Amino acid sequence: MATNKKSKNISTQVKVQKHRKILRDNIQGITKPALQRLCHRAGIKRISDDIYEELRVDIKVYMEEILQKLQWHFCLHYYLSSGTATYS
Repeated sequence: MATNKKSKNISTQVKVQKHRKILRDNIQGITKPALQRLCHRAGIKRISDDIYEELRVDIKVYMEEILQKLQWHFCLHYYLSSGTATYS
């Protein structure tokens, strides 16, 4: 009787990879009704269809600026609180 020398343990044969979520353009999650609510709160009565994409672009730029400022402040706080900074 011939014996099979291959391992029956699947975990040694196949390396299992973690499932990672693919990040896509999340700015499309800001829907048309959400933008309408923001505009109505600002006092705008009518909105043309071309404005929605422009608003998404502007919101994305604004959020990127905020995140860059936050990153800078966090790095500065860490640098000053780590004790390696020289105070003059």
